Amino acid sequence: MRGIVVWGYAPLDYGGSSEKGKIEKILERVQRGGISIEDAVLQLKKEPFEDLEYAKIDHHRELRQGNAEVILGEGKTPEQMLGISEAMVKQGQKNILITRLYAEGAEKIHERYPLQYDAESRIGFVGELPEPDGKGTILIATGGASDIPVAEEAAWTALSMGNQAQRLYGVGVVNIDNGFGAGCLASMINHR
Repeated sequence: MRGIVVWGYAPLDYGGSSEKGKIEKILERVQRGGISIEDAVLQLKKEPFEDLEYAKIDHHRELRQGNAEVILGEGKTPEQMLGISEAMVKQGQKNILITRLYAEGAEKIHERYPLQYDAESRIGFVGELPEPDGKGTILIATGGASDIPVAEEAAWTALSMGNQAQRLYGVGVVNIDNGFGAGCLASMINHR
């Protein structure tokens, strides 16, 4: 990855427990007779969402969708992004992806959490990137240099969700005509 600024680097562990763990504890309490089924249902209904007035966080998204909530930084103040991050960490989130993050917001989040920030793609990542666990590799290709920031955003997103990402930049019509893009693409396809 190019141009990455890493401010602090340590795994997140701020005392929160995972959502899966919380659900298991509620179910164990039901099993032991510590709470009624109705009380457990009520707890589970209110657990997934947290309303911060400026954002509603879905803490159970990872359980339902396989990937945790992502913060869209665009349109949010640095304080709001920090507040969302704090709420996610408090609920046990170890890794947080922030898209469309501008430098001022990155600096604010860095004051509290270790942050990897790529100014070109405007992506911030709190925590450690997971080891790839997907099947295959996601190919991210651009036609030209002006597409690279969006492509880098896509690559970071793929990596943060446990996928492998292969970047292939500059494969627009001009480059395919001169053989560069086509040759690189053919080489990648033949090596799979």
